[in-house]
Parts: sequence; C-alpha cells; structure tokens
Amino acid sequence: MNKEKAHLRELVQTNQCELIFPLHLTKENSGIVWNGEIHSVRACTDVMQSFLSHTQRKIGKLLETKGVSDIEVPVRMTVNGTDVKGDTTCKQFVEKPKKNLVFTIFNQSFEVIINAPLVQQIIIPRTLYVHYSYQPLKFKSIYTEKELSDFIWCTSTDCEVWTEVCKNFRFKPSNKDLNKHVKLKCIPRNVHSTGPPFEVISQTTVMEMAVIPQCPFDDRHKFTKSWLTAKNEMRVVSYNILSNLYSEKTSPHPHCTLQALSIDYRKQLILKELLGYKADILCLQEVDHHIFVRYLKPKLSKIYKGLFHKKGYRISEGLACFFNTEKFKLLDTSQLVFCEELRTNTLFKRTWNLVRQCNTLKDCIIKQPTSLQVTVLKVKHTEEIIIVANTHLYYHSEASQIRLLQTSIALDYIKDVYNQYKRTSKSRVSVLFCGDFNSVPSSAVYEFILHGVVQHSFQVDIENEVKSVCLSHPFQFASAYGTPKYTNYTEEFKGCLDYIFYDRGSFTVLDCVPLPSEEILAEKVALPNDVFPSDHLALIANLRLT
Repeated sequence: MNKEKAHLRELVQTNQCELIFPLHLTKENSGIVWNGEIHSVRACTDVMQSFLSHTQRKIGKLLETKGVSDIEVPVRMTVNGTDVKGDTTCKQFVEKPKKNLVFTIFNQSFEVIINAPLVQQIIIPRTLYVHYSYQPLKFKSIYTEKELSDFIWCTSTDCEVWTEVCKNFRFKPSNKDLNKHVKLKCIPRNVHSTGPPFEVISQTTVMEMAVIPQCPFDDRHKFTKSWLTAKNEMRVVSYNILSNLYSEKTSPHPHCTLQALSIDYRKQLILKELLGYKADILCLQEVDHHIFVRYLKPKLSKIYKGLFHKKGYRISEGLACFFNTEKFKLLDTSQLVFCEELRTNTLFKRTWNLVRQCNTLKDCIIKQPTSLQVTVLKVKHTEEIIIVANTHLYYHSEASQIRLLQTSIALDYIKDVYNQYKRTSKSRVSVLFCGDFNSVPSSAVYEFILHGVVQHSFQVDIENEVKSVCLSHPFQFASAYGTPKYTNYTEEFKGCLDYIFYDRGSFTVLDCVPLPSEEILAEKVALPNDVFPSDHLALIANLRLT
C-alpha cells in the first residue's frame, strides 16, 4: 500500500524550509481530533533536530486548542530506516537527493518528497466569452516546469459534475460551453516528481460578447477624419489604456460591470479608438504584454511598427510606442529602468548621491519598476530626428518626491540620447515627452518639465538635515493640451495626470482634439465603463515641425 505524501521544500525567497503533510488524528471516545493539512516552517539555517522539534511543538499546541493535552507527539524522520542527523542544517538536508525518506508522526508514516512542484496561485479571468482564447492571468508556482505540467479545463452547469473540454495552457470556449462555469485544474510536474493538483473555478459562466456600443470617442473621431499629409506635420497620441492587472484582477472600479472591465471587451474599444485617431505616433502606457503581442501589434501592423517594453523588465504590463512607417524610419529604441541604472550609471551620479543619504527615499525608489521608453525616429521626407520618450511614473499619492527624482533621471537620460544624435548627425534633433506622469499641474514635476529648473528640499538621514537641490534640464518644453481639468476620472480621483510635452523650439501645436465634457464623463459615475475602456482619456495633438 502506497504511503501518503509529505512535501519538504526550500522556500528560496524567504530563506526558509517548509514541511507540509496531512494529519488525521482521532481519540478513543472523542472521535476526530484533527483532520487537515499541517505546515511547519523553519529558517534554512536551522538544524533538522530543531525543525522536527518545532513541528512537534506545533502539533502539541494545535491539540491543546482542541482540548487534548495528555497526548505525547512522537515525531521521526528517517532515511533507509535510520534517523536523520539532527545537526544537519535544513538547507543542506534538502540539497542532497535522498531515497526512502520517511516522516512519521503518531502512527502515520509519509513518503517525503523534496522540492516537489507546487502551484501557489492561479487566477483566471472573471469573465469568459465564447470564441475568445484564455490562459491564466497569473500562474505562480515553485519547482514546476510548465511544459511538463497538465492543464485541464472543464465545464459544468452546477459546479458539481465537470466535463473535460481542453487539455492545454490556453482554452477557447465554444458554443457548447455557453452559460457554464469553467474550472482549470493544474497538475504540476518537473523532471523528478509530480506535485499536488491545484484547481480554480470561474466566478461567472461563459457568456456571449456584447455588441460594441456608440462611444464618446466616436465624436472625437470627427476631428481626425483624415490623416495629416504635410511632410512636417504629425498627430501624436498619449494614452494610458488601463492594464488588465489593475482592472479585472484587482477591481478598484466598483461602479463598473464585469463585462466592461473585461480586457476582451475593452481591447476592442481601445483598438477602434486608436484607429479612429489616424495618429502618426502612439505612446501607450499600461499595455498588457499579451494584448500587445496577440492583439494590438498584429491589428495595427498594416500602418504601424510597434515597440514594447515591460515595466521593470519583468512585470507583464508596460510601455508601447507605435509609429506610422509611411512617415518615419526607426533609428533606435531603448528602455531605462530607473532602479536598475540609478546606482551604477554615471549619468545619474548626482541624483544617487542625494538619494543614498535618505534611506526611506532610497528604499522606495530602488523598489519601483518605473521605466522610460525612448524611440528615436527619422522623418522620412525631411531627415529630421525626433526622440519620442514615453513613461508612466510611480502612482502613490504621497510619492511626489519619488516622481520628481524619476523625472530628473528620465530627462538626464533623454539629454544623453539627444547629445549623442547632435554629435553624430547634421539633422535637427527634437524631443517629445509623453506619458502618465501621475502629477497634477501644481506639482513640482510639472513645474520642472515646463520651466527647466526646480529648487526642491529633501530631508536626509544625517541629523534630520534638509538638503536643497536645484534640478535642471536643457529642453524648452510646453504642454500641448496645457492643463486640462481631467485626463483621469475615477471615483477616487479626478484630475489632470497625462501630458504631451513638446520641444517648443522645434514644434508648434496646430490643434488638439477636444476632451469629453464633465457631463459625459460623469454620466456613468466614473471611468472605465462600457463606453470608456480606460480610466484615463487619450490626448491627441496635431503638431508641426517649424
């Protein structure tokens, strides 16, 4: 008869070891005392004797809470029938392969599997539509090789009897799945072993996609019925399109229906909106990687070349820049992740010397994955060079100093790119700086970008000293839209956070597409909703190179 399994794993991120096993304990005359899973955790540096003693004490305390205090808790771990060495550290123990490893507690014996695959979390979309393809929004595991693991999708009308419909990481519901719940079961594997199965069930049943309604952006399209054809004119869009990471998964928009939050619904509105603007340059923020790769890039490929950079190189949303290939040629593209470069890049030496004097400031800024995307384009008919910078600054309402420093780092980097092209090219070099700056017009960030200089005080750790710093940059920027009342309209915040900054020595603004009225924005409480796919508004500016 096969023994039950216990799992011993090294948790690398927390520098701990964990023993997991099912405990079934009954007592004569009192029936079941405990029937559940036990998790025993100790530091990797602890020795095995300490680990087993900790497990013993844990079970003892658990039994006391059940009113049982007169039971000894015998605990033993053996290899080939011999007790493990108590002075071996937990880390050393799990690093060496072992056969016939057995953990015994009371009269229960378990085959111990070291570092078996484990699924820690799976999140699937809350809304699933017929004929749309899905995969987990989040798949978190350890010691798991996804390619070797089984992913089994099942459907059910009552969540009791399930029918297997697909065995793949991705699943596309068919008409047969309409009005049924969906379950995803993962059996994690690696080359050595198989881990316990993990299941997740959809919150809603599979539904049909709604018809796309008339949207306020359709009225904005009346201002962009035709492309700008003059060689020295271009239409520029900056738009935070709201990542699925922050809409469907975390749902900070209680006024909004699940369907209106669904990325499969919103992506259709976003694409229709973008195409209708007939822009030459699109700077997008909060773009989901899979939406860029599987949807936006192929759908826009007849007109645009698209470039994408993950936030902090690792987060599944980031910055995207699309440009009209009829009008521009790509010279270069790069990404700056502020926290990665701040400590080592000599461009930011002055900023780092300030930041490292304040531990609170330092700890915050080096943890943020905030990025800058830089796309260098050549205008095909005039040979002029345009540096298109795109960013999404740190969001926290109390982090104005962080955003100011991030802006300074970004502008130092843009200045370096600018100087490189000034040195090596005879063409004029101009700059556009677009994005979600998470900064209102009264902020130091806005003042700094617009005026080229800002004096700001930072509190450092040395005897609570306050250090006044003058930040500067060489560009002469103006805001294409000025300071509109709203570019972001949620229940929690309503204000201007997004900008298209242009080099006023090189560009003039022909006009900007009007923003929707507050009456329209407030009609359905806040954004997003079924006619606004994002909580931000797109900025669309027509510019002329002078």
